[in-house]
Amino acid sequence: MTDLQRLLDTAGIDPEAAPKLLTVAAEYLRRGEALPAKLATYLAAAFERVAKAERGEQVNALKEGLGLGVVTGTPRKPIHKGDVALAVVVHGDKEEETGLRSAIAEAYGVAKNTAKSRIQDARGELEEAHKHVGSIRVRPRDFEGK
Repeated sequence: MTDLQRLLDTAGIDPEAAPKLLTVAAEYLRRGEALPAKLATYLAAAFERVAKAERGEQVNALKEGLGLGVVTGTPRKPIHKGDVALAVVVHGDKEEETGLRSAIAEAYGVAKNTAKSRIQDARGELEEAHKHVGSIRVRPRDFEGK
């Protein structure tokens, strides 16, 4: 596992991970280089969270989105990213109608806002992945007899 991936995986758990990620991002930006896709997704998800937050909650949304909210000493509860991503794929944008947020919150013992955050993170990562694999076309016959 690369250092960047380890930092992304521990942002919100390790209080030193998020500041290190921001330092890495700043170095790329100063050099005028494109951010690695996963780092760009991490930042985009945090920025989107701020944009969707109500006035007065934007600072908290940014802290949580970047994983800077660990200062309280409460570690981020582990929720398997694959579980959330699969749920988002299956239920799409019908989060409210399907009770996806409530179901994830209950299944993992987290607050609904935490579940919402993880759903937003998963959507951001899925959108990024779609950009890279959108041109792949698979036909059912490609899998026949395998």
